[in-house]
Amino acid sequence: MVQLISILSILILIGLVVWIFVPVVSQKSTHSETENHKKQNGNTQILLILLIGLFYTANDLYAAPIIVEGRIKNGTTGLLTKADQLELIKIEEGMQVVETLKNIGPYFRFQPVELTGAPLLIRAIHNDETFIAALDPPTSVNTKKLTREIVVFDDGAKLDNIDFHSGLQISRLKDGLDVNIVYAIANHSKPQRTFDLTGLQFPVPKEAKDLKINLTHEDAGMPVNLSPKLSETGNSVELRRKVRPGTSELSIRFKLDSYVFQDRVDFSKKLLVNRNTEKENNSFFRVLIWRPIDAIPKIEGGESKELEIPNLGKAIQVFYHNDTVTYTFDQGGLWFDNPMASDDNPIFDQPYKTVVGVILALLVLFVLLSIIAGSRIRLSRQ
Repeated sequence: MVQLISILSILILIGLVVWIFVPVVSQKSTHSETENHKKQNGNTQILLILLIGLFYTANDLYAAPIIVEGRIKNGTTGLLTKADQLELIKIEEGMQVVETLKNIGPYFRFQPVELTGAPLLIRAIHNDETFIAALDPPTSVNTKKLTREIVVFDDGAKLDNIDFHSGLQISRLKDGLDVNIVYAIANHSKPQRTFDLTGLQFPVPKEAKDLKINLTHEDAGMPVNLSPKLSETGNSVELRRKVRPGTSELSIRFKLDSYVFQDRVDFSKKLLVNRNTEKENNSFFRVLIWRPIDAIPKIEGGESKELEIPNLGKAIQVFYHNDTVTYTFDQGGLWFDNPMASDDNPIFDQPYKTVVGVILALLVLFVLLSIIAGSRIRLSRQ
């Protein structure tokens, strides 16, 4: 609401400037022009006063200082606790730390901070682990305080406490493939504890480039970028990160210079995807989604089953009977993350669409000219 008021104020200001500084010469008598000019001056003064008041009111509301406070709770013990460090962060042109509190708890209170429309986060450090909590924006312009409970956890969850689903999203690009391996990780530990990913191997081909890995928890809503440690063989990575209780999404994304992706899963290693029973029963699988839809891949080394996923469309469930499954994308169209970078126009891709677009544009221009002509005013320089 505050942002809407600010936008409306700016639009009114622009319109008023045009109205004042672009003279309007009416096709009436000199006497009428004098009367209209007097009325216009009076209206201008009133509107200026109202506009200035509205503009500064909106500006004050938009940047109104607000207090952020709350308490810290240990989700493992259920008791209030302290944090080694709390940071209030503003997401504006990157992550800007507004204030830092050391050895704080169980209650905390930050200095008033001005709202500029940027989201606010609280980052807590507990036992050398980072926990992020997003702050809901104020629901009213009269809100003076935001309250948030920060929940931290002790570590110690076991691999048996972890359930996961593994997926592949592969896009056929002009010069190769864009591969995104996604792990939906559910931490069901009781009592709730964090799960340490250190020591687990995540398969990544040696020829991968532009590797990007991030972890997103359902409560934080903001991905955390991770720095991987490459294995000695170069075909997997290790991540030094703990996963909070609840559901998290781990994304391992990279690009390949060819249209062939060999997904190697070495079940002899300690993997997040590893279960001895899964290897024996051939129950480990990934769900594949590909783009564009006509670039249907050839799959070797696994058993495929077609799926229809709501809001996503066609998919393939691939069971890994072997350690390596090969996906070949040697046919179909190309995917462009930025449609403007493609050679063909994604909007006017048919002749009739182009004709309709031109006709509509001409109609809009004709209507605007008719309105201007019927208003009996003309714009001129004095």
